[in-house]
Amino acid sequence: MTKTNYSLCITSCDRHDLLKTTLDSYFAVVDEKPTEILIYEDSEQVMPAFLKGDVWRTRNVRWFGSKARMGQYFSIAQLIREVNEDYVMWGEDDWLFQDQNCFFVRQSREILDKYPEIIQVSLRGNTGWHTLIDVAKYPFKLVAPYEREVWGGWSWNFGLRRRSTLVSLLPFVLGHVGIKGVKPERELSRDLLDQHYRMADLGRPIATHNGSNRRRVNEDLRPLPKILIAISVHMSLPYGAPEPGDTKKSLTTSPNEQTRACRDTWVKDFSHFQNVTVKFVYNKYLDYHNRQPLQGEMFVDDNDDHGPLTQNTPGLYKYAYDRGFEFVFTCDTLTWVFADRLLTEIMRYHCHDDGYCCAKLCGSGYLLCRNTCRIVAENEATLRHEYAEDLRVNSVLGAAAAIPITLPAQSCDDSGFFFGSPEKFTPSLIPDDIVAAHAVFPEQMRAWHAQTKKWKIPNRT
Repeated sequence: MTKTNYSLCITSCDRHDLLKTTLDSYFAVVDEKPTEILIYEDSEQVMPAFLKGDVWRTRNVRWFGSKARMGQYFSIAQLIREVNEDYVMWGEDDWLFQDQNCFFVRQSREILDKYPEIIQVSLRGNTGWHTLIDVAKYPFKLVAPYEREVWGGWSWNFGLRRRSTLVSLLPFVLGHVGIKGVKPERELSRDLLDQHYRMADLGRPIATHNGSNRRRVNEDLRPLPKILIAISVHMSLPYGAPEPGDTKKSLTTSPNEQTRACRDTWVKDFSHFQNVTVKFVYNKYLDYHNRQPLQGEMFVDDNDDHGPLTQNTPGLYKYAYDRGFEFVFTCDTLTWVFADRLLTEIMRYHCHDDGYCCAKLCGSGYLLCRNTCRIVAENEATLRHEYAEDLRVNSVLGAAAAIPITLPAQSCDDSGFFFGSPEKFTPSLIPDDIVAAHAVFPEQMRAWHAQTKKWKIPNRT
């Protein structure tokens, strides 16, 4: 069998003596070395000195950290977005690997390759943490399903998983950031059991938990940031009806259907997050509204005749600042957004907030923190008569020393269409690291949303 290329991911929380024991004991017995080691530190502590030594430099260690205690699920979300390999040995910083000669990486991969219903392979063995059972169809042990009603479907303990599984669980993980205790893990385990997924175990104690007396799972966490997703709507059509064959003008056609497509697809994905508000932003005067805004809508009072995005900008950010939003992501109705990926990026800025955050997405949208919202709102006169509002916002913030950051995941196409034209939908063109895409049209959005469901862990009932 070929060598297993896998990532070793570890969540750490200021227990570096335990972390050293975990890593040293792991490398003392592991049969195949990882291609990368990803460690997320959920505290203000910097990388410990032992990881800066010559031995660890050769092992491709990538250290990530925060400036605040955000909890295990925050750490998990950050690590999932960084993993490069198809297999992941996931673990925590308080484990001791037993001094024995066993091929646990190779054996775990063989199980995952042959049995798609096995979602992970445990290394705890018969140590009393879970009951192991024999099932005739499997030449290995199963973790007894529904032990104590919930366990046996998932665990964040040490064991091999598929990267695809972790990526599909990212929305669940993000939806539980800020929740302490083991309740999220119990919910996830029960849900996967109900889908007929199972956990395998190699049947012998390869790794034992040695940090029970220093648990941090029930500590208070930093509150989640209040986030606004502001989607500018083009209700009036300044270009008029498009000429035959004029694809550029078609960018502003069918505005109602475009807005409806956003509502029916990616906007729905934000409904799982209680700290996120989504608003469709209209210019009250330019768009001739004779009604009050509906739920999920926002009218900006601006009696001017310039482009709606430029008009809406100062009022939008004044609204966000006055209502205490800590982050605002702005895009238009031609933009597709991955909710889980965007929120991962926002959370990353949240725990490193140095006062300014101006992150660009190459035409698909941009992200501002509360401080930068104030700066934009206070420069209404400067912004008003600029057509390309994103460029002007960039200029205003640059003058205030808020230097833009280009997000590592971005998308834009020189033709103006993400898939090359408004009619095509080609899943193979979608990179797995983008956060947003522009321009994407109604039927493309619906097809894309259906495609994202295929990327989820399928229900095996």
